[in-house]
Amino acid sequence: MSSIIRGDDNLDSATAGAGGSNSFIAKLASTQSTSQNTWTKMNMSNEAVDVGNNYANSRYTVPESGVYFVSISVVVPSMTSVNDQAYVRVFVNGSQSGVSDTTETLTGSASGGNNLQCQMVGLMSLTAGQYIEAYIYQTGGTRALQIVGSSFAGFRLS
Repeated sequence: MSSIIRGDDNLDSATAGAGGSNSFIAKLASTQSTSQNTWTKMNMSNEAVDVGNNYANSRYTVPESGVYFVSISVVVPSMTSVNDQAYVRVFVNGSQSGVSDTTETLTGSASGGNNLQCQMVGLMSLTAGQYIEAYIYQTGGTRALQIVGSSFAGFRLS
């Protein structure tokens, strides 16, 4: 049996008969300040799962070529304008991946000091030796990302 990941609040691992031999889940180690209108790498250095030991320094190094399921979730607090927006994206080898339909999601706008939950899920074809990282872009001024509800996860499907 191989380990796979599940996305509940405890970010525990579970077991199943297939998939997930290369998997990771990481969370923000502490609140992180982000600047407005610039892509910022998220400090997802608190490892909850690292099957294969390929996750370090907020990046996952692909051990085996294949199709990977990847997700990013982050809470951006105190968005105050109806025009405030946030995006998350997976960067590959330090650059925007160019697969915007699967690696970037605009989750909406918030007003009145609301928290904005920003999420991305998708499939990515990755080659052994590449590395992936979680980035955020937000338009609501300087913000401190919340630890609770923020994660970066992935596993190899095939």
